[in-house]
Amino acid sequence: RTREGGSRVVVEYPSEPVFLNAAPGARNAGLLPKLLAALAGLALLGGIIGVAMSNRAPAAAPVRIPDIQPGIALEGGNPINPAIGLPIDGNGALTDAVEAPVIIDIYSDFSCPYCANFEATYADQLMQLASDPNVSLRWHPVSVLDRTDDRTGFSTQAGAIFLEVAASQPQYVWAVNDFLLHNQQDLYGLSGDQIIEGLNQSGVSLPPMDTIMANQGPLLDQFTATFHQTGASGVPYILINGQQWNPGSQPWPNNSLLQAVANAN
Repeated sequence: RTREGGSRVVVEYPSEPVFLNAAPGARNAGLLPKLLAALAGLALLGGIIGVAMSNRAPAAAPVRIPDIQPGIALEGGNPINPAIGLPIDGNGALTDAVEAPVIIDIYSDFSCPYCANFEATYADQLMQLASDPNVSLRWHPVSVLDRTDDRTGFSTQAGAIFLEVAASQPQYVWAVNDFLLHNQQDLYGLSGDQIIEGLNQSGVSLPPMDTIMANQGPLLDQFTATFHQTGASGVPYILINGQQWNPGSQPWPNNSLLQAVANAN
């Protein structure tokens, strides 16, 4: 999480960082095994990631995602709008923004352990809600944990990679979001191009990091500016119909998000 400290953002981490392991029976389908295999391959080739990551079997990955169906694209080709966020459907793909009785906005930074914890805790509920025609789930990637002049930090480069996937291969949005969030501890030591190499080995097709930053860096800045305009001081920042929802102290109740949405509907 962050708090304002004069002219800079001060990062506050828990005394014991939160990095989750997969719960027994966690779903591990679609693109995810390929992503993990590619990441492990990078570790073996360059010794970049620790031995623990290179030895991690896909079934133990701290990620839960639905099956990804290729070929899903934005109907009508609507552009990505930072004021609206990235609407995600029940297949984990980018979809059109629609008016719904309940709108959930989630602001998240890929360097934030609390964001990874939130998404892992509520992943199944988020996909259930995204499948509900009465709910519009909108994801807002932001970069608040890198210095404003640092374009090489993990927060910024992961956010730009995520937006490139959203723009060019929207069917993989949720899978790549999970991969970047839940493997953040292992990905910190990689350059953007090394992360892209692993993603490309898994079947995603991305250009070099410099091209992605040119394409998506300004858009990520707009997403981050929109976050600051909310007045929020930290991430994850969750709004349900424009009202902040705080899940409370960890461990978070498993059904609390569904109950909050039911109360708003």
